[in-house]
Amino acid sequence: MKKKCLFILSLVLLSGLTTLFSGCDKDTNSYVDVYVVDEATKRPLQHAYVKIDIENSYVNDEGYTLGDGHYLTQFRDPAIFNVYVEYEDYDCYGIHYDETGMPSFDYDPTIYKCYRTGSNTVRLKEGETVEVTVNVSAEVFRERR
Repeated sequence: MKKKCLFILSLVLLSGLTTLFSGCDKDTNSYVDVYVVDEATKRPLQHAYVKIDIENSYVNDEGYTLGDGHYLTQFRDPAIFNVYVEYEDYDCYGIHYDETGMPSFDYDPTIYKCYRTGSNTVRLKEGETVEVTVNVSAEVFRERR
């Protein structure tokens, strides 16, 4: 009987210690908050394409900014990342409206891609959120799709 009680008590103690130590998992992911703004107006740019990567590596992430100009993502390990932003600027297509209200373009958006870019670097830290601002330049690029 004494051995049985001792065995049950040791099981309870062991399971309690296991729960205690496994419940202390620390978040070790690295987070980056990219804030994309227009260099001239300092206004946030929504729907800007963001690519975060390490040169010559498979570690990367990409997506689009929200309405407030932010793109938030996480990485498993801290590192120094390149941040590249491409913003498709519909104003540079030269939109005109005829007398009926129909739009016409100097550059056809189905044929040409009209965009502006910006870049920066960021050093991520383990378990922290690092903020980086990317200014999108006023220089416009046009290329065939």
